[in-house]
Amino acid sequence: MPELELIKLARQITSVWSLLALTALILYLISGKVLEGISREGNVPFAFRKVVLNKVFWFGIIIVGAALVIKVLPLFAFQDTPVHGVVLRKGAQTTVPTAQVSIDGLAGLSANSDSNGNFQISVPAARRQVEYIVRAQLAGEAGSAKLTDAAAPNTSLAIELPALGENSPENLPRGAGPVDKLALVERARNQKKNAGPGWHKEWRGNDPDTAVAHKTGRANATRWTTNSTDDQGALLYGPYSELGGGAGAYQAFWDLSLNEKCSSDDEILSFDVFDSERTILGTLSVKPSDWGGRVSEFKQFRVEFSKKPSDVTYKYEFRVFWRGHCGVTLKRFGVERIR
Repeated sequence: MPELELIKLARQITSVWSLLALTALILYLISGKVLEGISREGNVPFAFRKVVLNKVFWFGIIIVGAALVIKVLPLFAFQDTPVHGVVLRKGAQTTVPTAQVSIDGLAGLSANSDSNGNFQISVPAARRQVEYIVRAQLAGEAGSAKLTDAAAPNTSLAIELPALGENSPENLPRGAGPVDKLALVERARNQKKNAGPGWHKEWRGNDPDTAVAHKTGRANATRWTTNSTDDQGALLYGPYSELGGGAGAYQAFWDLSLNEKCSSDDEILSFDVFDSERTILGTLSVKPSDWGGRVSEFKQFRVEFSKKPSDVTYKYEFRVFWRGHCGVTLKRFGVERIR
């Protein structure tokens, strides 16, 4: 059986064994109470009660011990998976040593990198997956690449960030030729052609666009969802998209629902809009009470911001940070020009 299948089986068995351990504890407590009551009425010998309780007790110990062995088995029987590669600048093929590298869905893993743009992330045996999406980010730019667990040890990924000049005029190298400048002029001309109120673009919660990324939760068909046991983190970040509606006022929007009744009314989500310079253009905090006590009903949240004429080539991020104490589902999000 392949290693990943064994690891998956170990996770499932651990869950079952935990339930059995809880059952053994309940049986132990119930047995003690029942035998205590019987002994008062029928003079059941203490030795008999001791034998019964000991059997239940040791049954529980065996179950807990087996669960612990199965839980830690992947840590010793299977090796970690090394994911390594280099971050490059598209077109120029120069390395980018300061980019932040992460793996989607595996929060908390640190990347070791050097001054040449090389990186390595070690995926613990217990968290190995069939496939990984590795993402590099730098000042609003992003690139990603996919690889399988089986190919990871012998594959060096090359993650490309956008070419210089694709994000803002300030990113053009000194002495940029006329071709670079003409490309910027053409892009501005196309955006002006489509400009105006009513311009609209949206993505699904679970979108095939690899620039749409998540640090916590999981896919549910075309949606992205979390539950109360997940680690808090970025429910959504990206997609680092240009706005084709020209200069003016915009609104970013997100459609989300609560998956369950929340135990408190503390802040559950925060929405932020960033531009290419990592400036926060708008922000919003949300509490469970903003849904009016309704579960599984989608509500739209909006954040307004502005795009200046000088920001023709800026790219924008519409981030959602989830605080982690109550599950939510993201159906879609997007941006539109309102005036």
